[in-house]
Amino acid sequence: MSVEGFIFSAAFDQLTSVLAALSAEDRKNEMNKTKAVYAFEVTNTQGKKHYFVVDLKHVGKVTNAATEADAAKGQPKPDITIIITDDNLVRIIEGKTTAAAEFMSGK
Repeated sequence: MSVEGFIFSAAFDQLTSVLAALSAEDRKNEMNKTKAVYAFEVTNTQGKKHYFVVDLKHVGKVTNAATEADAAKGQPKPDITIIITDDNLVRIIEGKTTAAAEFMSGK
């Protein structure tokens, strides 16, 4: 599912692999802990956008698409929508910053 031009897509590949490898019972346990659907709108350094929906409420899967409408197709309404740049998302994933710090600084 790697997306050309987006650094963060490797992390979503890992998340997809982890969710796919879980047993049905383990996936259900993780969904019971999280109970949320996350939508991501990620913009790279060239201004191109890509969309991901991480459903940890109903089915435990990651969906990605080049358009928001395609990412949302067949998905439940997101509980949380995150609009972020590729660079900032990677910094959060790598632990170099926090989502709260990025939010408070207007990023």
